[in-house]
Amino acid sequence: MPRWLRQFTFNKINEFYQKENEAHENASSKSGGNKSTLIDSSGNVNRENWGGVPKPITPSGKPSTKYK
Repeated sequence: MPRWLRQFTFNKINEFYQKENEAHENASSKSGGNKSTLIDSSGNVNRENWGGVPKPITPSGKPSTKYK
């Protein structure tokens, strides 16, 4: 592949990923950053947030209560 074509291709790919990264950053900044997760930064389960998890639905349509 000629050098000019490699540079052109690389620049187009680089532009694409930069725009994608900017869009991702904009979307994450608009969400407010106050998302609650079940796993904290150290890898442990947040017990406070566990109560808000919806119960799994079984094929019969009734929620399962196997976990506590």
